[in-house]
Amino acid sequence: KLPEVDPDIVVVTFGGNDAQGLRNRDLSWVVQDPVANEGEWTEEYERRAGEIMDLLLEDDRSVIWVGIPSHADPDVAARMAIQDRAAKAAAAERPRVVFVDTWTRFSGRDGGFAEFVVDPRDNVGKDVRLDDGFHLNVNGAEILALDIAQAVRDDLRARGAAI
Repeated sequence: KLPEVDPDIVVVTFGGNDAQGLRNRDLSWVVQDPVANEGEWTEEYERRAGEIMDLLLEDDRSVIWVGIPSHADPDVAARMAIQDRAAKAAAAERPRVVFVDTWTRFSGRDGGFAEFVVDPRDNVGKDVRLDDGFHLNVNGAEILALDIAQAVRDDLRARGAAI
């Protein structure tokens, strides 16, 4: 469908379910646990994310890659942090990919999970998470939407839009 629609900008995100073992198409393992095999897992995930980015960048498109937020469960957060760093590294190698750093936006001062963050609209600390310890609530989604909208505006301006 991408060639049919032919957008100038693609906004994409992949969830925390990616932070697990990686398989080939024949279901054989490439690498299993991302924490136990961080180097090998990171290399493979970065390669895969880069392939997707390259596909989306075709025909002079820009890509806004939305990272994932941290998780309340330290074991899950450890896996997801590896995934987030790998995607961020793949984006850094591609000038037309903007990485929206959701992890940092929704983390505490120590870089770990935060249930409350400062809302940039009014500088008031607000609850931004659902009770599952991962997903964003309405406040969090609205804050993330602001970050994505800014990335879209910046790209449109770079393309010559008077906005």
